[in-house]
Amino acid sequence: HLPSDPECSVIPVGWDGPRPVEDGERQRDIDVVLTGNMRYPPNREAAEWFAREIMPLVRDRRPRTSAWVVGRGARMLRLGGVSVASDVLELLPYLRRAKVAVAPLRHGTGSPYKVIEAAASGAAVVATPWAAERFGLEAPTASDAAGFADAIVHLLEDDAARAACARAGRETARARSAERLTARLLSILESARHAGTVPADQTVYVDHQRKRV
Repeated sequence: HLPSDPECSVIPVGWDGPRPVEDGERQRDIDVVLTGNMRYPPNREAAEWFAREIMPLVRDRRPRTSAWVVGRGARMLRLGGVSVASDVLELLPYLRRAKVAVAPLRHGTGSPYKVIEAAASGAAVVATPWAAERFGLEAPTASDAAGFADAIVHLLEDDAARAACARAGRETARARSAERLTARLLSILESARHAGTVPADQTVYVDHQRKRV
């Protein structure tokens, strides 16, 4: 029932947590971390792929690399070679300890919030292309285990590259802060108010839910 070619304004998924963590604010003693609800099949598959295929390639080149899988239901996974923290009260403390956060999500829908959460926590992010694109995040991407391993090793061994990746992530988190997105939505609504009515050809989508405002 929408008019043809409606003018749309998209309010994307945002970051509503603490302010992004700056360089040097945290001591990072975890090399690589993967977070998420492991009762969700795409997260479970990602964790298994990370432990079984990606980390062995990383350790072929960096034998002492530490790796963690953290999140709800993580204890039910049979993972070798990684530390597991299940059903923790908060994920942020682990992300703030991590040098690199990975999102090797080969399947899934929507916007994987773990990506923006890791970016706001100051970790350098490596993700599959679709997971990074959901947030417009400028980050190393990979589609296979070798590509993930290459990106992880590069970021762990090149402090400058890792810092640049983390800075880009923080800027993405700031651009998607709740304050900025709220201001953007209010500006659209204010324009409609001054116009007297919501134009017939103006539709606002909020957080991919396709709700008419």
